[in-house]
Amino acid sequence: MQTECTSTTTMTQTELAARISRLFWDRSLETTDIDAYPQWVIKRVLDYGDLPDVQAARTPIPPVSFMHRNAGMLASSMAPDTIKKSRA
Repeated sequence: MQTECTSTTTMTQTELAARISRLFWDRSLETTDIDAYPQWVIKRVLDYGDLPDVQAARTPIPPVSFMHRNAGMLASSMAPDTIKKSRA
């Protein structure tokens, strides 16, 4: 069973890569990928990870940066009806 990562927990990129590596079945996740391809890493965590994975991914990435990097990606992946309802 995975432990929950709270906001006070500090996780290194090496620990994060080890934790979420199971989400990258098509390509091996390297620690350097977290800095080199943050949107790819975050999208994979949001698509296939669980809540503790998302919390862990937010640790090495500042919350404002985490949200900023994903705002456009999340909006573009939403169904048109969902976007319409969110603006109502």
